Amino acid sequence: MNFNLAGAQVRVLNGAPIVGRQNTAMRRVREQLHDEIEQHKFWQFLFFKYWFVLKTYCNERGLKLIDDA
Repeated sequence: MNFNLAGAQVRVLNGAPIVGRQNTAMRRVREQLHDEIEQHKFWQFLFFKYWFVLKTYCNERGLKLIDDA
């Protein structure tokens, strides 16, 4: 959630940090950026969904992806 919040915050608030991470400030920003945060979560979901399909495909064929151990 924090990564999604940070990505939305940078884009929508032009990089203005949430100083001190006070609960009230964090809650307010989450409410203001709800749609943007949900969009980031959706894109991450799609990325990992297709990443694991690709990784499984490669592993079944004995292929290694960059950084595979």
